Amino acid sequence: MSSASGSAPRSGVLQINDDLVVGGVERVVVNLAVDLHSRGHRVGVMAELGGALWGDVPDGVRRFELEPRGGLVGNLRWVSAIRRAVRDGSWQVVHVHQRALSILARLALVGSGVPVVEHVHSLFEPTPVARMASFRGDRLIACGSQVRAMLEEGFGRRPDRISVVTNAVVDPGERERARSGVGEPELRIVGIGRLSEEKDPFRFVDVVAALRRLGIACSARWFGDGPLRADVEEFVRSAGPEHHVSFPGVSTKVASEIAAADVVLLTSKREGLPLTILEGMGVGRAVVTPDVGSCRDVIIDGETGVLYDPSLSASEIAAKVAAVYATGDLAALGPAARKYFVENCSLEIMTQRVVDQYEIALRGKRLEVGEGNR
Repeated sequence: MSSASGSAPRSGVLQINDDLVVGGVERVVVNLAVDLHSRGHRVGVMAELGGALWGDVPDGVRRFELEPRGGLVGNLRWVSAIRRAVRDGSWQVVHVHQRALSILARLALVGSGVPVVEHVHSLFEPTPVARMASFRGDRLIACGSQVRAMLEEGFGRRPDRISVVTNAVVDPGERERARSGVGEPELRIVGIGRLSEEKDPFRFVDVVAALRRLGIACSARWFGDGPLRADVEEFVRSAGPEHHVSFPGVSTKVASEIAAADVVLLTSKREGLPLTILEGMGVGRAVVTPDVGSCRDVIIDGETGVLYDPSLSASEIAAKVAAVYATGDLAALGPAARKYFVENCSLEIMTQRVVDQYEIALRGKRLEVGEGNR
């Protein structure tokens, strides 16, 4: 598989995900498709039809837009679609981004000699059924160190089948914070993500309110949508004006929204390695995040951001932020985060590491075929 831009593609990669709605995993899929295609690789994307991010898939990338999965018939439809796609010989690697789809892909590819590279983006509970069925791809890509630990310790997967490839985003470029004039709050906070239980937007609102009670003039916006949106908006209305949090909905200009803020705040209960952190670092903003999942892989507390114990209350999180803000260190975290991002989290670095995993998977399949023919 050639990775040089402009060279003739020697192998094709079919990426598969449930959908291409606006979300972190979905953006990883699209970013990889864009970068692989720009390097001269043959690329296909298979996902549910209708997602907003289909519009970011470049011309030249083959599209497989399917009806939603659901139930036995729906799952069998996807198995058939994967089998048909691979049958014409265009795809030598299938790269799957969700564990249920990995099971379907492995069923579809029995006897084909095509390896399944399974990208693991989140932490999961290793129940007995999950241990038996999940994460059986030929190669496992963990988005961070804690995801790798889960695969090894929780699911018993062999360490030699797992590699950590840190998530990445397109470099947004360092940006100055635009000031709108007199009367602007001293501190602007932004949140990015689905308004869902695991992201805990209620705690986000409470942290902002706690900061204001500490005497810090601040306001916040959360960009995203999800099942808790109506509940969170009602929570803000009922709590009173001191919260100063708004929910404008989904934005397609994430880097610009972050650039208009001073701080990126995460309040998640669970994470893999969220792209929001990398986007904040890429723009050169201070990131405040709980020590969950693999966030500590890129956020070094006091150096590239603020890392807090996820068991802290909203008031305790606010106190930690306020202490850093009072010393002026909060503003200094942004440039250090930007430097770390450029050196470690570029899309080009991630893509090359993923291509390396394709090569390993292909070599492993060739060895299996050779041993089977003896």
